[in-house]
Amino acid sequence: MKGLLQFACSIFLTGIASLYFPFWVIVPATATVAFIFNSKNSFLYGFFSILLLWVAFAAWLDYDNQQMLSAKIAELLQIPASMKLFLVLITGVFGGVLGGFGAATGGSLRKIFVQR
Repeated sequence: MKGLLQFACSIFLTGIASLYFPFWVIVPATATVAFIFNSKNSFLYGFFSILLLWVAFAAWLDYDNQQMLSAKIAELLQIPASMKLFLVLITGVFGGVLGGFGAATGGSLRKIFVQR
């Protein structure tokens, strides 16, 4: 139950913070949530929450501009235009890794400062 709450709070806090701050705000946001909830699998909850958030947001933006940007990026990277979904998934994985490392950092900081 604690992990599901950490997952939901990571999505909520990062989604709100991402509206006003640069992309790297996901690291302190997931670190803060992991510090508060102290889950054993902080990296996984941080990874999958930001993966879901970024895939959904990237897919929404891609759909909103009629896949023009993803088509141009696919052309630039010399991959087939049919693999535009791959670009959305890669975006989510990069965000997920940042979120996972942020959450792992927050969990580690809690172990250092709180559980002495």
